[in-house]
Amino acid sequence: MLTHDDSNIMTTVSNEKLITPTTKEPLVSEVFKMSNDLGNFINKKLNDTYKRLIFDMGPLKPPGPFPKDPHQGNMSFSESYIFQTKYGPVNRFWLCYYPLLDATYCQPCWLFSLQRNTWCTGLRDWKHLSERIKEHGFSKNHIEACAVYEIWQKNINIDKDLENQIRKEASFWRMVLQRLFDIIIILATNSLALKGHWEDLSLEGYHGNFLSVVQLVSRYDQVLNQVLEMPKGSTRYLSPTVQNEMIECIGNTLEGHLLENIRASPFFAIIMDTTQDIAKVDQLSIVVRYAAISRSENGQPVDIKVKEVFLGFYAVTKHSAVDLVKQVITLFSHKNLDLKKCVGQGYDGQV
Repeated sequence: MLTHDDSNIMTTVSNEKLITPTTKEPLVSEVFKMSNDLGNFINKKLNDTYKRLIFDMGPLKPPGPFPKDPHQGNMSFSESYIFQTKYGPVNRFWLCYYPLLDATYCQPCWLFSLQRNTWCTGLRDWKHLSERIKEHGFSKNHIEACAVYEIWQKNINIDKDLENQIRKEASFWRMVLQRLFDIIIILATNSLALKGHWEDLSLEGYHGNFLSVVQLVSRYDQVLNQVLEMPKGSTRYLSPTVQNEMIECIGNTLEGHLLENIRASPFFAIIMDTTQDIAKVDQLSIVVRYAAISRSENGQPVDIKVKEVFLGFYAVTKHSAVDLVKQVITLFSHKNLDLKKCVGQGYDGQV
């Protein structure tokens, strides 16, 4: 998520639009019996009062151990799904687990999604949970529900019209970012620079490939056309800072995908060399050559291909053999690559 100061995409909630829920308050005895466990509310329609009570109790994230399912290879839910990803630590605030039915669910979608699915009623697919989490995290309905969830975090109760407006805002900016990411990926794939001499579209001159393509697409696309028609000073996600953030996001995602493939390989080789940059700083370049094995549906290997990927340049501060070895070991440990799988090394073009 972009975190620069001008990236607030939510519509300002004016005091005139705030309302007090008119739904019937629950009895005191009901409040004491309430739980934030989704299992207590299956097939029950929640009004705003109950939503607020559940919301204030916080997401349900009980500690393990969790029961293992013999029908799914003794797999189970794990706290690591909430706090970790293959790209590093992250807190999925929305991911919850309810013990009554031994299932996981998404709290924002349960409370605020307009479309009901298994993330609102409970999911027990432990074998494919990682893929399901990734897919759900980028879904349109989930992003819209999280936008409403964010407003409720500010202790603001909103009417349905404003809630729908927030959903539309979140959906609109999601479509904007999709288009901008696609443009950056196309330019990067063709080794084209993004920026030009002028980053202000109101000025005449060469604006660079990124803004030029945005202008071109806006002629045929209503979403980007609406962005360019916004007054100067509005949040549009077109600044050089945002471009850099997007490039970094794409780079981190690509690196994570490549590292995942290397980890899945039974063995690999490393090729390294140093070269000076324009500032006369030695940069260690690292290339990994690995075996990519294709498997059938039953897990049997059917094909093998040798692939080569460039992991990046890394500044060298000490040049002795021992120091270079330490730097490589530290780097591979940081990227969670098992050096025991390394079966070959290459330096200065010599293997």
